[in-house]
Amino acid sequence: MIAASIRYPKVIAEHLRADSFAWAIALATGLDYFDNSIFSFFTSYIAGGINASSDEFVWASSAYAVASVLGILQQQWWIERIGNRRYITGCLLLFAAGAVAATLSESALELALARGFQGYFIGPMMSTARIP
Repeated sequence: MIAASIRYPKVIAEHLRADSFAWAIALATGLDYFDNSIFSFFTSYIAGGINASSDEFVWASSAYAVASVLGILQQQWWIERIGNRRYITGCLLLFAAGAVAATLSESALELALARGFQGYFIGPMMSTARIP
């Protein structure tokens, strides 16, 4: 009876850990959608904040899209070397670092580099959600 009560919290902790990981992936996918929606909705304000013309500002969106594709192409290589959980954790942390860099951008080039950095790490999250 005592042994069963000792193991029970461990089982609960394991289930919570597994469930929280799945929720983290789902929220990361939602974060990607939300980020792109906000970025496209507030383009005029963002471009005005960094004094970028519409031609210069397009590079930020393009960098995000191209880097996302590159991230998806290299996803399996990263997972084979560092593992799925470390890959997802690293992607989420580095996406957050890219968000800080995008926030602190003062020119169109800085914003394009920061958005490309973000895209590389959050782009593969949709396909990562399908990996068991």
